[in-house]
Amino acid sequence: MPLKLDIKKKLCSRSERVKCVEIHTQQPWVVAGLYNGNIIIYDYITQAVLKSFEVSNFPIRCAKFIPRMHWLIVGSDDKNIRVYNYNTLDKVKTFQAHDDYIRSVIVHPTLPYILTSSDDCMIKLWDWEKNWEQKQSFEGHGHYVMQIVFNPKDYTTFASASLDRTVKIWGITGTNNAHYSLIGHTQGVNCVEYYPGGDKPYIISGGDDMKIRVWDYQTKQCIHALSGHHHNISSVIFHSDLPLIISTSEDSTVKLWHSSTFRLETTLNYGMERGWAQSCGNKLLAIGFDEGTMVLKLGSDEPLCSMTNTGYIIWVKNNEINSANLRVNENDLVDGETVNLIVKETETCEFFPQYIRHSPNGRAFALCGDGDYYIKSSRAFRSQGYGSSQEFAWSSSSFGDFAIRLGNTVKILRDNEEKVSYKAPFTVENIFGGFLLSVKGDEYCDFVDWESGALIRRINISPRQIYWSESGKHVAIILEETFFILQFKHEAVGKTQAEDDGYPEAFELMFEILENINSGLWLSECFLFTTANNKLNYCLGGKSMTLVTLDKKMFIIGYIAQQNRVYLMDCDRNVISFTVMLSFIEYQISVVQEDFEKAEAIFPSIPENYHNKCAKFLDSLGYKEEAMAITTDKDHKFDLALQLSNLEEAYEIAQGDDQNDSKWKMVGDLALLGGNFDLAESCMTKSKDWNGLLLLYTSIAQGDKIRDLAETTIKEGKMNVAFVCYFLLKDTDKCIDCLVKSGRIPEAAFFARTYAPSRIPDVVKMWKEYVSKYSKVTADSLTDPTEYLDKFPEIQLALKAEKTLKDFYNQSFGAENYATAMSVFDMDFLSLVAEDENIDIMQILSQPPECPDDPFESS
Repeated sequence: MPLKLDIKKKLCSRSERVKCVEIHTQQPWVVAGLYNGNIIIYDYITQAVLKSFEVSNFPIRCAKFIPRMHWLIVGSDDKNIRVYNYNTLDKVKTFQAHDDYIRSVIVHPTLPYILTSSDDCMIKLWDWEKNWEQKQSFEGHGHYVMQIVFNPKDYTTFASASLDRTVKIWGITGTNNAHYSLIGHTQGVNCVEYYPGGDKPYIISGGDDMKIRVWDYQTKQCIHALSGHHHNISSVIFHSDLPLIISTSEDSTVKLWHSSTFRLETTLNYGMERGWAQSCGNKLLAIGFDEGTMVLKLGSDEPLCSMTNTGYIIWVKNNEINSANLRVNENDLVDGETVNLIVKETETCEFFPQYIRHSPNGRAFALCGDGDYYIKSSRAFRSQGYGSSQEFAWSSSSFGDFAIRLGNTVKILRDNEEKVSYKAPFTVENIFGGFLLSVKGDEYCDFVDWESGALIRRINISPRQIYWSESGKHVAIILEETFFILQFKHEAVGKTQAEDDGYPEAFELMFEILENINSGLWLSECFLFTTANNKLNYCLGGKSMTLVTLDKKMFIIGYIAQQNRVYLMDCDRNVISFTVMLSFIEYQISVVQEDFEKAEAIFPSIPENYHNKCAKFLDSLGYKEEAMAITTDKDHKFDLALQLSNLEEAYEIAQGDDQNDSKWKMVGDLALLGGNFDLAESCMTKSKDWNGLLLLYTSIAQGDKIRDLAETTIKEGKMNVAFVCYFLLKDTDKCIDCLVKSGRIPEAAFFARTYAPSRIPDVVKMWKEYVSKYSKVTADSLTDPTEYLDKFPEIQLALKAEKTLKDFYNQSFGAENYATAMSVFDMDFLSLVAEDENIDIMQILSQPPECPDDPFESS
């Protein structure tokens, strides 16, 4: 069974020949050392070049980060070691380390040491805390020392690869001579690497004989030789998380080998000519080629993990199976905070698992990988079955049925005995468990009955994952950029004759949601999922509702109903949790399905702190009366009362929050709409809604109140409202006073010229005094028309007209005389006053209008 390798390109940058690469352990950086003597530091997430600088005119063959010191150490063919602060690019130290080209530099993980190797056949140990003092030198190789590497299980020992065809093991304490040599390569050895896991004492090496040799450094024997490259092998490493040996060669290829079976898994060729170096870390692989730098992501971020509904969790890292119990003190759990787990390393798996899942009852779990599967008891890890299989899937039934895939044949077993088998008419890629067995191909997915092995329905999609609800009524089918929620109609199966594609009525599409999801879980009939943009969402009524925004990519691993918490895990196996109230979700589902009796029965089980959420949910669906009945949030209840035109409730809430002017204003507007003028006036007064009061008083013709409002707004500094009030009252003197008080003297002058000529002298005087502060010439240019009657002959008539109109304005008219009173404004007062200085407007208005001649009267 080949490994499922998800390989994604993270960075591809063309440059001069790259002789060394290194991935930073804490930042998304990769450094490339070039043959032309330059260093380039890339951000492999943004694809940006962070730093680029020249180190030497000679090739750079090694560069290493020291994150704890913020240093970058560079070795080149000019025999010097240079140390830079990689944040500021300040040079910390330069010294000659060897008498020939420097081939390799490594950093001790804990001590202030570095080791260097060179074409002078020497290996040297340096202490940076003692001003880069040479602590020790190691001799024994008879040719160039191409690479050195520390033993991850014992940092006092290291290995070296040399063109003298040997791999030597050394110690940094004691003797300067090699402990022993590993001999087997027929030509020079270019690279060497230790196995990072604790279960195998392996070293790998690659050389010019185009072979990769796997050594047991305890027995000092070569246990395997890998062949496949067609040119010198320049670099070999073990992957930190996957069971892979990765080799680069001058034949332009990168080969991935299984580290347990030593089978060649895949060959990569990106057309960038010869490969020279590689670095592995953070699930990434960086490779240096003749034509640039490549960073690849190998494997998935999703952790291999399974959890029971009681909180027992198991996960796999490499071949190691770990377990923990999430039934911790609920008071210690905080939403979004990492859960402190007491991790128990249970055992080591004989193969590399690619699937781990508990049975539905949680009493057993299955492991599958490398063509085999094992079933073990959850607690004691006793074997309950094993066999050959490329895929494994559990049924959701209580019988413990499961399915295995062998090629295109899927077998369904119960108690480890084959019950029935299913052979798909297409190439099978994967199988999924659940209420029905799902068999996935390149273009199709078959849903198969667990009991009979009969085809229930074939659909023309190739899903990435399938999740069934516990009841089996709904299924979520996950594609790359979207997912579907289907309803399974069990009663439709067998009702009619099955067609070639099964029963057409078996499934009904309910929703399609455009979300790229990472993981999912059904809670009752609600689908909970995490998205590619780091959100924890749930699907309700065909809508994607966000519960919380996550700060990184997380995967749902399970839910504990007693705690009302959902648990998530990241790629580093850190576990966090969030409160998800199942009763609240069931209540929402019942409301969406319009099953209000069920919703009413569920509501008492919902904690009080969720009642407002229920109310807001009902409000969003338009059930405002129901929302108002259960909400305890005064602001929400107030909004609902306004929407329902419940004036009494809104007024009562506003009284409880007497200082909130906005509430009084909204109640006043509602009262005004309802025709309750007294309540509207009271609310507007409390909220200081002067504009609303102006509208109210003018609508109901309350002159006295308009005058009171004008006086009040003057005190409040609302001159615009006061001006309108006085203008409506035809009190031109007060209008002018408002303009003057508000500093708008020019407008006051023109207003006086139009409506109150008697005030012109006062206002013009004030205007001139005001302008003279800035420009005396401008002030002198302003003229009082009453002082130049020869140039303003109509001023006298205007003063007489003003007096006549003031007398008219003091009169009151009923609504029945509206048309008569308004006819005054159609008169030419200046002409009337010119004809008769003692004109009586009331006498003119009392005269009946002249009747026009009857056009139909005969002559």
